[in-house]
Amino acid sequence: MTVKVDASVTIARPPDVVFAVLTDVPHHTNWAKGPDKIRDVSENPAILGTTWTQISKLLGREVETHLKVNVYEAGRKFGFEADKPIAFQMLWQLEPSGNDTTVNVTVEGVPEGLFAVATPLVRKALTDTVSSDLATLKTQLEAKA
Repeated sequence: MTVKVDASVTIARPPDVVFAVLTDVPHHTNWAKGPDKIRDVSENPAILGTTWTQISKLLGREVETHLKVNVYEAGRKFGFEADKPIAFQMLWQLEPSGNDTTVNVTVEGVPEGLFAVATPLVRKALTDTVSSDLATLKTQLEAKA
């Protein structure tokens, strides 16, 4: 069963500023809950084909995930795929709205193994994390305005 989560927020900052933060992969830990550590970033800021390794905690254990940018349109779209523990695609789309930016995020993946059994819990955790990350991103970027 596919898990898909969509969320959005409007940030009182122009798209180029928001995009710069999204593509600054080593600093995702400043605003995103998921990664505890990020290492081995092949290019920064990220571009199409950029890869990195993310270390996260899951059920009290460190999990290493490998990510790769597979969608890139400067100032508009930034997307990447992850290999495990749940293979997923995350896509960030930015829409200018006057001096603001509407950020639309879609995360889609297919839980396997034990995660497949817990699909409703995975969906809820993912929804909560994405919503929290967007709120933190908004707060941090607007504070710098």
